[in-house]
Amino acid sequence: MKERSNITIWEATDLVCQHAYQMGVESLPIMESLGRILAEDVYTKIAQPPFPRSAMDGYALKASDTIGASEENPVVLKVVGSQFAGNPYFRTLEKGEALRIMTGAAIPEGADAVIRQEDSNYGEDTVELYATVNPFDNYCPIGEDFPLGDCLAKAGDVVDAYLIAAAVAAGIDHLLVRKRVCAAVITTGDELQKPGSQLAEGKIYNSNLALFSTRLMQLGCDVKMAVAAGDSLSLIREAIEIAAESCDLIITTGGVSVGQKDLLPEVMEKLGAETIFHGIAIKPGMPTMFSLYGKIPVISLSGNPYSASAVFELLTQPLLAKMTERNKEVLRKVYGVAKDDFGKKSHCMRFLRGYYEDGKMTFSKGQSNGQTKAGIGANCLICLDAGHGSVAEGDRLEAYLL
Repeated sequence: MKERSNITIWEATDLVCQHAYQMGVESLPIMESLGRILAEDVYTKIAQPPFPRSAMDGYALKASDTIGASEENPVVLKVVGSQFAGNPYFRTLEKGEALRIMTGAAIPEGADAVIRQEDSNYGEDTVELYATVNPFDNYCPIGEDFPLGDCLAKAGDVVDAYLIAAAVAAGIDHLLVRKRVCAAVITTGDELQKPGSQLAEGKIYNSNLALFSTRLMQLGCDVKMAVAAGDSLSLIREAIEIAAESCDLIITTGGVSVGQKDLLPEVMEKLGAETIFHGIAIKPGMPTMFSLYGKIPVISLSGNPYSASAVFELLTQPLLAKMTERNKEVLRKVYGVAKDDFGKKSHCMRFLRGYYEDGKMTFSKGQSNGQTKAGIGANCLICLDAGHGSVAEGDRLEAYLL
């Protein structure tokens, strides 16, 4: 494929997703599956509850035996035993009998209701009842939560705590899920230092390595490798070669523009990688490059933190969803009105950090390419089309939720 340049961000996203490959599957113990993407539909193995059970502490009985009961005219029934949660089934209950029963305990055959203990004298051999109950009052039938064979979740759903709870209740102990995307982050630039070291003149701490490693983790990836390769052709090449041995996705930052030390295009050429595009008509993040090293996608971002992070979200979230066949929408588009102004015109499509809530959009304070603080608390990217003028309070805008 001929390398493309100056494409739209949506064309770039489509190209990235076209070159996604599907992750394999694995069967995991259910308690290890949190956050994974289901590879198959999940069906219940039992009904829940698997037996009719009491919704409260009281007496299991026939509702017809309580007709006319009141404090002035109580009904008296014979108490034939007690039933606690976890006990095996009691014998069939006959007319005129009551069974002392606790919340969650199995309701015996012959009983069709439970009267709460507060409507009785708490009797042990016989019990006085002071209220009438209807059939199936305080009675949880078999399958009240879900029946046998019910579909709890679909392939592509994210496994969360509630799905795990329901699946365990349904008798399921393993789930078939997509394997995690194993990712590598490689930063370039001789100016970058490790946090915790004494900062030398002209140097900055390597926030990009921290940002993209942790963001990939937030998105469900297993970050196998996170290294700084400086401005060395050999070190950058070596890092990519090593990453390709065990990773499914490689993210690089820096070295993709036109400066003397923008080495990524040369490195990818020497590796024999296929460059799909280099350059997006977007602000920030124009010099972004996307390559294939074998089948492994390599997204090469700007070294400026915001330029890199904006395009990272727009390309990587759809790519990861495609690789894992996740069916939940990512980067959901929302509309709202501006709560404040943005004075600059947009000569090409521009994305601005912001906060969306209840149909209102607020611009983050600080939109420069090198700023990281403005990303704290931002939950969306506000999109301004090419040719958009300045934004005034009250203008209608569109944004993509992060």
